[in-house]
Amino acid sequence: MAITPDGPRGPSGIVQGGIMAMAKKSGCAVVPVGISAKPRVLIKSWDRHLIPLPFAKSVLVFGDARYVAKDATDAEVEEIRLDLQEAMHVLQEEAEQWLGQPITPRPS
Repeated sequence: MAITPDGPRGPSGIVQGGIMAMAKKSGCAVVPVGISAKPRVLIKSWDRHLIPLPFAKSVLVFGDARYVAKDATDAEVEEIRLDLQEAMHVLQEEAEQWLGQPITPRPS
């Protein structure tokens, strides 16, 4: 299953607590991914939704799985959340570089 970890309202690129709660309850891995395409259209919305154009080259870069233990403390969950968020940003930049796309500034 794929989930956008910044949620339906954002802010973009900031991992929200829902994905962490799901990982903790289920024991399932969370795998960060970076995605790019060329040519593409980036919608002018809060999340800059990417739409590959016909015959586009696309790149998906996968990172290492992260697990949240069922007995993890709030501090441990937060540490994993921040690690996951950083990994997503690094992988996104890597995907953009593969296709020679400009690097989007990271959210602050």
